[in-house]
Amino acid sequence: KQWYQRRVAITAGRVLKLIRHSQQMMLMLLVLRNCFSELGILFCTWLMGALVFGTIMHYIEVDAESGFDSVLYACWWAAVTMTTVGYGDMTPKTNIGKAFGSMILFISMIYIALPMTLIVSKFNTALEDWKQQERTQIYYKKRANEQQNQNSKGNPDDFEGIPGGEA
Repeated sequence: KQWYQRRVAITAGRVLKLIRHSQQMMLMLLVLRNCFSELGILFCTWLMGALVFGTIMHYIEVDAESGFDSVLYACWWAAVTMTTVGYGDMTPKTNIGKAFGSMILFISMIYIALPMTLIVSKFNTALEDWKQQERTQIYYKKRANEQQNQNSKGNPDDFEGIPGGEA
């Protein structure tokens, strides 16, 4: 079993090394790095929401025998609900709990969608910068090739070092 874990780690390392050879993956990493503070704020507020909503749900459902036996279980339910995964292992039984769960789901869908506009905006900016940089590199390579071609055509001094190329 231990050799298998090492093999998986080595393979994962090799795959991660391939990322630096892909310009598109490097672009994605650049966008993630540019959005790091926004994603950090998103995660912290999500964590606070899971704690607050989980605690409230625990107190709503504590007498209903619905699986919300502790605040920790209720926070697990809130985290799963807020990410819209919804395993179904715990469900509220009371009407107030169901209404509160629906409200949490609706709020968290909006909450998760709002930062996506910021991330997409930063991605578009990074993509345009990347395209402009690529166009600039192509322009300068083309210009250098043209200058090299012009220099090699009209100057007879360029042929002096070539065997059989003396004028």
